[in-house]
Amino acid sequence: MHDVIRNSEPCVDQTFAALSVAGSRWEGRVFESCRFLGGDFTQAVFRRCQFIDCQFTDCNLSLVAWPASRLQQVRFQGCKLLGVDWTLPAWPSPALAAPISLQDCLLDEGNFFGLILPDLVLRGSRLRGADLREADLRRADCQGCDLAGALFGRTDLREADFSEAQDYHLNPLENRLQGARFSRFEALSLLDGLGITLVD
Repeated sequence: MHDVIRNSEPCVDQTFAALSVAGSRWEGRVFESCRFLGGDFTQAVFRRCQFIDCQFTDCNLSLVAWPASRLQQVRFQGCKLLGVDWTLPAWPSPALAAPISLQDCLLDEGNFFGLILPDLVLRGSRLRGADLREADLRRADCQGCDLAGALFGRTDLREADFSEAQDYHLNPLENRLQGARFSRFEALSLLDGLGITLVD
């Protein structure tokens, strides 16, 4: 077992490079101002842990679970987070702004159902098949996202930015889109949900 798993003391201002702990189990651990670089956390379980002002860069966190864990100002950059259930962490209530940001990440099949994460940063990420139904994603940054097969329904996307995003299917009658920004060509897909056919 890796020393960082055995150690129960809070980790503060530490850098963990190429940490390989796939399938590991963590309980009640605290990480503050820590950086995780190029690690493998596949199917790891962080139960009742705290990550405060931490950054994950180029890590594999596919199928990771965060039951009852607290994520505060956590940044994910270039990470693989396939099949993650984002409803498991203990999110703040009310959430004034999303306590996480995910940039240039792989988030396919992720579950964001019903979450309240205004101002969530997803820029440049891939969310194929992700479930975003009934989520509050006001002012979300979805610039350049690949949203093929992503599910939207009663999703609050007011003032969200979908510039350069692609392959999304949003029904304006079933989602809140007031003030949202879309690239001109991709925005034509919004008409699909209205049963409108464009002709030359």
